[in-house]
Amino acid sequence: MSVAMEVLPEKSKRLCIDMDSDTGELVAKQQLEIAPPKSYKKITPSLAVAARSNNQRPGWVSKLSTNTTTLDMELINLTTWDKFDIFNVKDLTKGHPLQFVGMALIDKFDLFEKLSLRRDVVSKFFECLEDMYNDNPYHNSTHAADVAQTVGCMLGNDNILLEHLTDMEVFCVIFAAIIHDVGHPGFTNDFLIRTRAPEAIIYNDTHVNENGHLAEAFRLLLRPDINFVSHFSNEEWSFFRKTVIDVVIATDMVGHSALLKDFQQVLQKQGPTLSSWATAQRSKLLELIVHVADISNPLKPVKLSVAWAQRVVTESWNQGDQEISRGLSVSPLCDRTKVNVPQMQISFLNGFAQPSLELLRIFMPSTVSTAMSCGSLTRGYWEDVGSLPNAHQDPKKLFSAAVGL
Repeated sequence: MSVAMEVLPEKSKRLCIDMDSDTGELVAKQQLEIAPPKSYKKITPSLAVAARSNNQRPGWVSKLSTNTTTLDMELINLTTWDKFDIFNVKDLTKGHPLQFVGMALIDKFDLFEKLSLRRDVVSKFFECLEDMYNDNPYHNSTHAADVAQTVGCMLGNDNILLEHLTDMEVFCVIFAAIIHDVGHPGFTNDFLIRTRAPEAIIYNDTHVNENGHLAEAFRLLLRPDINFVSHFSNEEWSFFRKTVIDVVIATDMVGHSALLKDFQQVLQKQGPTLSSWATAQRSKLLELIVHVADISNPLKPVKLSVAWAQRVVTESWNQGDQEISRGLSVSPLCDRTKVNVPQMQISFLNGFAQPSLELLRIFMPSTVSTAMSCGSLTRGYWEDVGSLPNAHQDPKKLFSAAVGL
């Protein structure tokens, strides 16, 4: 991971200091810093979604569901933390929640008009992208849609960030959230490395899954019939691609502590006024937004949080079974006979999800307050379940509050 510092007089370059993984030596090099395209101004959120009547319903909504009245309610709740139900959206759209959320967010923030994006081409891209998500218990298109919706909530609920972010920056974090797990095999990076999977060989054991997701998404985007950003200038494309890459790579939990530390340092040095932040510093904010959204499940309403927990442990236990069958040591939290789910969920909530989101409170105070309230209720649920006899080995007791099971 690079630690970047702007030490050159030119605004277009920065000095990056990397640690060589073989020798442990620090290696300095100059990198071109790509600034946000100047043509894009601050975004102004649209109130159109909440105000739409049936006669004004977007055409893509009707294409995804016949139960448009109920889906309209989810559309109204699109940027709420505790009212939007992604599992309900999955059912209403017959398994296409990512298309719904993707189109809704781009529409919500007026990005079709502001970035001159063709609705039909964007819709086709999302359709193809969703088909590329595997049907894993957790890392599937519903998870991607959930992360994207959470990003939309973080951006649009308080509107503080929208006063300072450009249209392109908003588009980048939404797009990154939508694609961030495409093609996920249902196994961790460590598993792929230890089993010498083709992906690990291709990406040299470095951010294996994340690099794979990026390659899949950009390869799809280059198809002429669904390349909805083909009109971007070279400057716009460079900023878009670099930002999306940085944001998706930052979803790798291996960089969690470093990302939080980097962001804290920027916030302490620059303060919350984003106009004074350099491009690389703003990138840390965008990375943290999607990273926090990606690990926010324990901070959601109890029935949603528990449903996600059930899916996470199922996928982890499936990996543990594979490791046992291959004669490998079982990864942490992947042994179904030893994992204490309530304890694991409380630890993740207290140690990762809650402190990470707390760093963003100054930019989204009401969102963070709502999330913390939900997290408190979820913590209480796991404490109650954990007190039951042998509950950690009884799925019916563990996940009794889960939705969609």
